[in-house]
Amino acid sequence: MSATREATDRSIDPANSGELGLVGGRGERESLPPNVRRWNGEARRALAGAEGTTMTARRWTWRVGLGVALAATLAAAAPAPRASQKTVSIKDSPYGPGARTVARGTTVTWVNHDEEVQTVTSGTGAFGSTGLGHDETFAQTFTQPGSYQYFCALHPKMRATVVVR
Repeated sequence: MSATREATDRSIDPANSGELGLVGGRGERESLPPNVRRWNGEARRALAGAEGTTMTARRWTWRVGLGVALAATLAAAAPAPRASQKTVSIKDSPYGPGARTVARGTTVTWVNHDEEVQTVTSGTGAFGSTGLGHDETFAQTFTQPGSYQYFCALHPKMRATVVVR
């Protein structure tokens, strides 16, 4: 009889629970389906080169999967960064301030406090308002970084810039 067969046969006896083999076995190891096989702690340590490595890899795979799922859940549950808002006043024909630096995702609102009609028109055509009467507003959300020059289509010397970082 081979040494493996002897170890398996001896492990059927509960008195040999420290030996390699099945705990509370019902016969040879090969006769049990894989989901019924239960190895005691000593067997895992004895087979560290084969069976133990597989169990460790399974544990690590499961732990990494759980960690990724937890991170994804926390990222989804985290509140989105608040979009900020900035205001540009149009008073006595200039835009105030002439240059404004904002973060990506910021909404800039222009308010015309002049009695004259004004516009907010991008130099590249990226955005543009209709004529704004007294206390009317125009808003634009900037989602891409860059420098956006704009002017008043009715008063071309009125110019300013929004820089998005």
